[in-house]
Amino acid sequence: MKYFSGKVVLITGSSRGIGKVTALRFLKSGAKVVLNGRSFESLNETQMEFRQLGFDPLASVGDVNDPEFCNTLIQRTVSHFGRLDILINNAGGGFRGRVDETSPQVFQEVVNANLMSAVYCTHAALPEIKKTKGSIVFISSLAGIRGLPNNGPYCVAKMGLTAFVETLRLELYNTGVHIGILYVGFTNYDGKKRITNADGTLVPISRRSHHTREQVAEIILHTIRKRKRIVYLTLPGKLLVFLNRFFPGPLEWILVRSTKSKFMK
Repeated sequence: MKYFSGKVVLITGSSRGIGKVTALRFLKSGAKVVLNGRSFESLNETQMEFRQLGFDPLASVGDVNDPEFCNTLIQRTVSHFGRLDILINNAGGGFRGRVDETSPQVFQEVVNANLMSAVYCTHAALPEIKKTKGSIVFISSLAGIRGLPNNGPYCVAKMGLTAFVETLRLELYNTGVHIGILYVGFTNYDGKKRITNADGTLVPISRRSHHTREQVAEIILHTIRKRKRIVYLTLPGKLLVFLNRFFPGPLEWILVRSTKSKFMK
């Protein structure tokens, strides 16, 4: 797509999963991509894989939960490519567990990983995004629409993203900056993906997916090209929005009685 040719795209959490597939899709569209992840091994493996395909992304290892690293990440991006057009706040991790079984430390870690990382990166990137009148996109989930059982800290973080996005839109109303948020459903993850349990341990994911990583990547690019504000993925996601708006009581009854609700993410 000519729209992305030459544009500089930074994707947090892009050493694997949705972020990795989205990065490759941007590269194939002619964009210049900055990869990010906490694991040197995973990030290096992804960078080498892309180079073998004929692309040359920049890779920056570090934790976006650290505001100082976020500043360094933006500075390195601009120093290397000369600008920043698109920031995709994708980094984060899933969670499963009851609130009364989750320690305050684990609760804080989940919120930081899924909310504050996006806040820090966005804050660092705003001056450059304003210059290019570019896009900042947040990858949220169905947990950002309504509080769900066994997802307390994750819901707090993802619903916090919604509030953050709404605030940014108001504050950046006449700047030409595009702010978008995608509410993603269950996605087919690679076998290495883990989520945080109530005790802080990492456990495998076991669930049926609603869509593939490739489908999500295509929707992300479409959201940016069309400068869409809000995108709800999957029928369950759209149904959750409808029920929460018009039938909150019956929806709550359903969720209380089923901790394995198909709406949960």
